[in-house]
Amino acid sequence: MDPEDLFGVDIGAIRARIKTLAYFTDVQDIQGASEATGGMVAFIPPAAFVSIARESYAPNRYASGGHAQLANVVISVLFCVPAVRADRDAGDEVEQARKAILAVLKGWSPPGADKALEAVDYRVRVIEGGLVWSEWQFRTSFDNRVVAAP
Repeated sequence: MDPEDLFGVDIGAIRARIKTLAYFTDVQDIQGASEATGGMVAFIPPAAFVSIARESYAPNRYASGGHAQLANVVISVLFCVPAVRADRDAGDEVEQARKAILAVLKGWSPPGADKALEAVDYRVRVIEGGLVWSEWQFRTSFDNRVVAAP
């Protein structure tokens, strides 16, 4: 069995949900962002990259016979759009992408999560190499539970 099937928030499902936005040409994991920014792979913006930015765990709730911890998770959606508009009369593409990601993720519960995604933070990260890089962070939780066999 794949360890990712045992517990956790399904990041692949979050990527799939963002792919439903016709705006993005590509939606990848965080290694894809590293490869793109390092020039190791060619990609065509606008693109989005989804990863777990942070997990924190509450103490084990069982004294014996098992393991159960509530895990709080922060999901990062890093995205880039061209810094220069193809059409000078077009609207602000960064703002359009920001709103689209918020609309498709806020209030949705990805598989494995105990509650719906909550928007936590948005920021423009950097403008360089002809791209505007921005990031959304969302919060959710899951129950990391392993019960000992009788």
